[in-house]
Amino acid sequence: TLVSGGFLALVDAVAPVASLSVAVACVACTMIESAQRPSVQLTMAFAACEKIFPLCTTCVTFSLGFFLSTSYARWWKLRDLAGSVLGRTIDTMVMICTYLNGVGEHEREGRRKLARYLLLAHAISLQAGHQSGYRFEKLVELGLLDKDSSEHRALEQATTARYNIAYQWFLSSFYSQLTSGVDIVARGNIMFLVQANVSHMRGGSADIMMYLGEKIPHPITFSAHAITTLYCALLMPVALASQMRWHAAPLAFVVASFFYGLRSAA
Repeated sequence: TLVSGGFLALVDAVAPVASLSVAVACVACTMIESAQRPSVQLTMAFAACEKIFPLCTTCVTFSLGFFLSTSYARWWKLRDLAGSVLGRTIDTMVMICTYLNGVGEHEREGRRKLARYLLLAHAISLQAGHQSGYRFEKLVELGLLDKDSSEHRALEQATTARYNIAYQWFLSSFYSQLTSGVDIVARGNIMFLVQANVSHMRGGSADIMMYLGEKIPHPITFSAHAITTLYCALLMPVALASQMRWHAAPLAFVVASFFYGLRSAA
């Protein structure tokens, strides 16, 4: 469904420009063939389009290549950060089950509480990056948060990144259970490992928010959009019509779909 939806969105974005490119190519061919003796101005206009066509193709290719590589690099970095946060979340949960391994009901309840805080922080960081924003009712539904509890109110009223609050709750609870259930010799190393994981998870979540909040600068996106649109809708079909006549129409559709499709995908 996601792939088909993305493909349909891409077709919707490309179809108008590709159709306009075909229409311009047909109009240009009609103008060329209907003129018994083309005027000097018309001849010079088509000749100019032919001459600057290779240069403009190079400019469009460079602009789209830069724009596409930038977009891909951002997407890959987001993917890497999300995977790192998830991996360290699982790693921390393994540490909890390894070092806080008591079999009593109190110890089990303590591990469940730590797991809830850890998953709560991860879920909040995922929600923070979603377009719909925070949905605390979903967290209640998943059993990560009690409705109308002090934790629920604290998260609703928070003015800072809410996953930081959940990570603080986790560390506080973990330290309390560690000091009461683990030998004093091993506490320092265990706390250091868990603290390092939490710092990486919190930092990774903050970096994800930074990438999502700081979009590619508008001048870059506008330039790529304007250059590609002018090339696909005007210059390219006219230049092809001057060289290839009616063969230019289908070729203009293919070229416009390719270049504008790359821009839309980026």
